Amino acid sequence: MYSYLELLLLQSIQHKYFPLIENPNKGKRQTSRVIAEIIAYLKLNNHDFTTKNNKHLILFIKLKSVEAKTFFENKMNINWQTNWEAFYDFLSILRNIITHHGMLLSQNKRNELKSIAGDIFMHYFEQSLDKTSSEILKPKNEHLFLNFLSDINDFASNTVKFIAEEENLNFLGFYKA
Repeated sequence: MYSYLELLLLQSIQHKYFPLIENPNKGKRQTSRVIAEIIAYLKLNNHDFTTKNNKHLILFIKLKSVEAKTFFENKMNINWQTNWEAFYDFLSILRNIITHHGMLLSQNKRNELKSIAGDIFMHYFEQSLDKTSSEILKPKNEHLFLNFLSDINDFASNTVKFIAEEENLNFLGFYKA
């Protein structure tokens, strides 16, 4: 799901800010071109950034959209400390664990997840009794995990809406009046 989210963000950025570049869903070359334009913009404007966990995408969006910046800074839930920007960072680390580590969660990665979005991690994922060993990353239960997927959808839809400078998602044409 993270890979689709990343592509959606890149497509939205390309459509809004780099319309002369081909759509990144056409292939790796087009995706690389959009990313290169984002990095060039950040360098040209003397912004310190990292490409780790695609933080440069969030920085670019924040610089281009005050509404998106405000959204990213908002807490996901009034009962949680994690904001939407940290949630995206959390997702990118989960993707790395799933893709590159076979879902094996080391103590270091567990600590990293907890430092970025501990409340989210504790809410949605099983906690190891042995804090020093590695374990398989597991959601608490499938029903609760659907809420996690809903959070990802909320992040995606709001970010796309703010990039497009729209009040709602009607501009996508999914809704017929």
